[in-house]
Amino acid sequence: MIKPGDILEVVIKGSTAFEGKGVARIDNFVIFVERTLPQETAKIKINKVKKSFAEAEIVEILKPSPHRIPAPCPYYDQCSGCQYQHIDYLFQIELKKINLLDILSKIGHITRTKADIETISSPKQLFYRNRMKYQIKKPQIGFFAKDRQKIIPLEKCYLAEEKINEVYKNILNEQKENIFKYDHLHIRCGSEQKTLHFFDKRKHAVNPEKNNYLLLKVNDKEFNIPYASFFQTNTFILPQMIEKIAEYLSPNTKEILIDAFCGVGFFSILLAKHYLTLFGIDLDEQAIEAARILSQKNNCLNTQFLANGANRELRKILKSYKTTPASLILDPPRNGVDKHTINTIMQNKIKKIVYISCYPSTLARDLNLLSSKYKLKKLALVDMFPQTSHMEVITLLELKK
Repeated sequence: MIKPGDILEVVIKGSTAFEGKGVARIDNFVIFVERTLPQETAKIKINKVKKSFAEAEIVEILKPSPHRIPAPCPYYDQCSGCQYQHIDYLFQIELKKINLLDILSKIGHITRTKADIETISSPKQLFYRNRMKYQIKKPQIGFFAKDRQKIIPLEKCYLAEEKINEVYKNILNEQKENIFKYDHLHIRCGSEQKTLHFFDKRKHAVNPEKNNYLLLKVNDKEFNIPYASFFQTNTFILPQMIEKIAEYLSPNTKEILIDAFCGVGFFSILLAKHYLTLFGIDLDEQAIEAARILSQKNNCLNTQFLANGANRELRKILKSYKTTPASLILDPPRNGVDKHTINTIMQNKIKKIVYISCYPSTLARDLNLLSSKYKLKKLALVDMFPQTSHMEVITLLELKK
């Protein structure tokens, strides 16, 4: 019987690709081993034993994978922020493909192969994140340790844009004693290396700066992002991402496009000129107001931005444009699309849907719900988050004939 504290020698048979954990088996009992790779032989220590599986950490890698590399970050062995820094970049993407296929199959009952997945690699694998959230708990400021119980202090993060690391260091030097009255420090970096930072206390933002907006430029458009509103984390990959979305949609000036969960209107503003009318919907009133201002600034006169729930506005729009072909962008938060919105989509003949997701499990669930009327035509893995197990996925759904 396996028990906590046992030291075992195992061969990693496969990888879940989730949080960098490999899978070993002893007498058909599953053991998840952190930061291991397929075909590696390792000496491990059992940390937890559950009814159907155990969790373990590495004591020693006896036979390393050819894809194992030294992690560039000195905090990697302690910090919970990254899971893939010990893996060469091309193999990181392979593992993400395996994980995506596994999730689509188990949750969405969708069968695909790695050859079916298009790949958009990140132009930068380090120092790419345009926003960071630091944990504050006296006497430490930094990121959670792997056990999520303590905070690892650090001088810089190897995922954050260099300007964020510089601002972070300055804030620590200038304000360290005052910081401990807050719960988190947020730093965001925009175009031309301009930054914005704020603190929060019990999830309420405390913003010390007069400028509450951050400028980001993508292609030929400018976006003023409210300090607390969502925007994609990796600015460097966005031109390739919007190109793929446009390719999937095949825009037509005789059609309307509805951008549900539109945020500040990033996709809307870049695609608006290709459509008769474009509607952006989001619950975040501050983001919608920013989208309206940005659409005027970028001369997008055929846009309407609506601060409301996706389902309510979607029904109204589709009722008003019954005879006009419509396409839909879905880019929901991690919990996916609510059932009411799914039902509205199913009741209307929307020509094409591009569903963008940062959480494959809820994507797979929603694709399964839509599958009776929509066929999954294309699938792209966007490596928005190098060095981590996370990914962005773009899918194209077309109405069945």
